[in-house]
Amino acid sequence: MLAVLLLPACSGQDDQLRRRFEAAWAACLGGECAAQEKIAREWLCRHPSSVAGHYLLGKSYLHRPDANTTIAKGEFETALMLLDEGIQPDLPENAPLSEDIRAVLHRDTALALMRALYDGAALVPDAVALPVAELALRHVRAGLKYNPQSAYLREMETALMDILMPSGRVGV
Repeated sequence: MLAVLLLPACSGQDDQLRRRFEAAWAACLGGECAAQEKIAREWLCRHPSSVAGHYLLGKSYLHRPDANTTIAKGEFETALMLLDEGIQPDLPENAPLSEDIRAVLHRDTALALMRALYDGAALVPDAVALPVAELALRHVRAGLKYNPQSAYLREMETALMDILMPSGRVGV
């Protein structure tokens, strides 16, 4: 009997959380990603297999002033893994992406890797930087399979090729 009485309260809380998550999603698409970490975490506590939740948390880590590119990359890769396991993307209806979610996830994974390279350019030796650039290029090319017309992915591909060409490591 108690469980039946609690269902409406839980349902109301989940509806409220969904509205907050959808607002956070829309805010992130509008450029306010860093401020969405708390709601992304709350969403993932209730929905741990949420592709959209992992994406939003990754975006919040990537776009903070003190970006944590490792966590961002991990969240994007978790979302990709969930898609590979057949989990349907639970993107909010009111804020759809303008391109395929897989292309977006590969793009943002590459972006996290590139930001790590640029942020640590003076400290990271080529022996570490070049494999990271190669991995970023693999993600860019995977993203291009899902969105071959993406000018952003093409630009990233060019930038990474410029990094890798002088080293002779373009065969990725």
